[in-house]
Amino acid sequence: MSFQALARLHELEEGFRRVVRLGSRDYLLLHSGGETYLVDRLCPHAASPLERGALDDQFLTCPRHGLCFDLRTGRARQGGNAVLGRYSLAYEGRNIGVDL
Repeated sequence: MSFQALARLHELEEGFRRVVRLGSRDYLLLHSGGETYLVDRLCPHAASPLERGALDDQFLTCPRHGLCFDLRTGRARQGGNAVLGRYSLAYEGRNIGVDL
């Protein structure tokens, strides 16, 4: 495995968000409610960019249709089948990233 840094730990303040490219796909790195998450960049329901969505504690709301995702589980708060992809993060020194 090789570590790929996505952000420095000192950057992870409440409300932090950054689009990151891994391979040929974009993901969204977020810090909210004291936790850091790596999720799919696009809403699984409407393929809207989620970096423009409202972020409230551990919830991210799609700006297009208002579907609200629990960042801890990836599941839509309103139920249904929409699930936001979530990915494991790794730490190395003063960086947060992923093991590829």
